[in-house]
Amino acid sequence: MILLLLQLALMPDARYLHQQAVIVGVPTRAVWAVAYIESRNNLSPFLRGRAGEVGRFQIKPSTARRRCVGINIWTHDGNTECFLHMFAADATAHGIPEAICRHNGLARERCAYGDRVLAQWKWEEVRR
Repeated sequence: MILLLLQLALMPDARYLHQQAVIVGVPTRAVWAVAYIESRNNLSPFLRGRAGEVGRFQIKPSTARRRCVGINIWTHDGNTECFLHMFAADATAHGIPEAICRHNGLARERCAYGDRVLAQWKWEEVRR
């Protein structure tokens, strides 16, 4: 619990992510966990991953063009909106663990990423 509180204290956009997660109806802790694993506390919309991912939630521009039409992922708010749009759809269709894996482009059975995200926040109750 202390680790969770410390991580939240260091996450400058924790309140914003919570508000947006509530609006779309996904678990805040899952959103915080993905944000932390993807970019720690770097809020720069220009953050780049090795495979060309951008922003807080490390979204590939090609994925955004396909799944987040009209959303500018090059801003913090747009990157968050795109992630939540995709995450909510995947969570509704497949559940939280699968939605986390799909964010990383993997099927659940090959998804160590999902286990890392869930373990980051000690969220054992949603593991499968």
